[in-house]
Parts: sequence; C-alpha cells; structure tokens
Amino acid sequence: MKKLLTVLFLIVLAAGLFFVAKKSPTTVNADTGAPVTITATYNSSTGQLDASGSYAWEECEPGEETNILGFAVFINDGTPENNNSNALDGAGMHLANGGNPCEVTPDNWVDNSHVLSSAPTNVCVVVYDVRADDSADPGGIHSTIGAGGNYNTDNSWDANGDSYPEGSCTEPTVITPEEPTPTPTQTPNVGGPGDGRSDNLGCSTHDCSNQPSGQVLGTQSVLGLSTTSSGSNIYLSLVQILAAMGLAGVGFKYFRKNA
Repeated sequence: MKKLLTVLFLIVLAAGLFFVAKKSPTTVNADTGAPVTITATYNSSTGQLDASGSYAWEECEPGEETNILGFAVFINDGTPENNNSNALDGAGMHLANGGNPCEVTPDNWVDNSHVLSSAPTNVCVVVYDVRADDSADPGGIHSTIGAGGNYNTDNSWDANGDSYPEGSCTEPTVITPEEPTPTPTQTPNVGGPGDGRSDNLGCSTHDCSNQPSGQVLGTQSVLGLSTTSSGSNIYLSLVQILAAMGLAGVGFKYFRKNA
C-alpha cells in the first residue's frame, strides 16, 4: 500500500510539473524560436513606425530545408488571437531571410512598412515556425496566418503561456524632426555707383534712405547740379561747378559790356 501511494504521488507530481512548464511565462518552445531584442521608433512628422530586433531559434542551422521564420508586429497590447487594428500585419506576417529556411541563429528581423496616425503605447513582435511543406495550408499549424482565425499557433506568444516573452515588447521612441530654418530674404544693396554696394538702380531713381520725400541719401544739389558722395562723382561735380562759374563770369562780363 505504501508503495502504491508513493507511485501515485510521483505521478501527480510529474503531471503538475508538466503543466507548470507548459504554461510558465518564462518557458519558450525551443522548436518555435523567440525574440531576443526589439527597438522601435515613431516619426511624429511622417507617422512612420520602424521596428527591428533579433531572434534566436535552435532549428536555424546550415543546411536547414524546412523551417522558415515568420514574424508579425502588434501594438497597444494586441495579440495573435485577434485580427484587429492592433495587429499591424493583419492576418499575414513577414518572412525573415527572404522566405528561405533559416540557417543562422541569432539573426535579425526588420519591419518599416507601417504608417500610423499616432504613436502606439507599445510595440511587440511574435515569431512563428513556418514550414515550407505546409505553409500554404490556410488551416495548418505552421501557416503564414499571423492573427485571427486559424492563425499559426506554433509561435513565441502561444508557446510562452499566451504572453509575450522577454525581448518581445518595447515602448517606441518618438522622433520629432526640427523644421528647417527659412532662408532669409536678401536685402538689395543701394549704395552709390562705384562704391561696391550699388544694386545698379542708384539713389537717383528711388529713395534708399527712408528720408523725407525728395531727399535722397548721398545726393547733394550744387548750383542746380546733382552730385553724389562717391569719389569719382565728386571730381565730376567740381568740374561741373567750375564750368558753371566760368559761364557765369562770361555772362557777367557780357552784361557789363552791353549795359
């Protein structure tokens, strides 16, 4: 009788350990693989969500011909059980390594195909065991259905007791690009001719000093003749003044002679 009780106790203990191991959130099916790292960024200007990370899977080894790693991205606590707005890939999934059987572990996954109206609270990834021999079967356990009815249940979320294992989720980093600084409007140079600042309009055609109407900076009137403050034009103005004085002298002599 004592031996029978001992046997029964061992059977119950073994069953209990098996149940705990199957549902423990720290246990991941080695045949399924699991995410190792994940990062995500959200661009508040474009709405672009970029997610990437790495995974590990013991089945990925040189010469592998059957096991293909699939992955799908979920936001805001979405899971493979529901194909809704939180399942960014809908009923589908991405295939790593170009859809070929994986031969390297660990390896990387990347998804930059989603544009969202606002930043999600979290971003998670589920990796799937997809088989080349039955992936086309819509109801197959190793199909490419990532969420919703008949989804591929051989994945890191289901194998982890219906929860995300460590390395599956992250809070996205929100990027807000700086707006470009507008190019300042160039103010035209309005200096006098020959001084290296002229805009070829000259102060003789427009007021370039904000002076009262009729008064233009850098322009003087001598004996009714317009002069400017530049060196070459001062010389020209002096010649004009001397010529005017000479004409005035000739006129004065003529007036006295005929008076």
